Amino acid sequence: MRVDTILKSSRVTLSCEVFPPKKFEGLTAACTVASEIAALHPSFMSVTCGAAGTTPGFTRSLAEAIR
Repeated sequence: MRVDTILKSSRVTLSCEVFPPKKFEGLTAACTVASEIAALHPSFMSVTCGAAGTTPGFTRSLAEAIR
C-alpha cells in the first residue's frame, strides 16, 4: 500500500524512520533492530540515506532487512 493512501485513512498510523550505520560493523545490529521494529507492524517504515549519499550500500541492506 502507498504511504499517501495510508495517511488518508481515518485510522491512527505509526511510522518509523531508521538510519543506516556509518560503518560496516554496525550493519548487522541495525538490520536486527529494524527487523524487530518491522515485526511490530508499523503502518510504514522509511530508511534515511546517509549524509551526502555516503552509505548507499548500507541504506539498501537496511531497507531489504525491513522488507
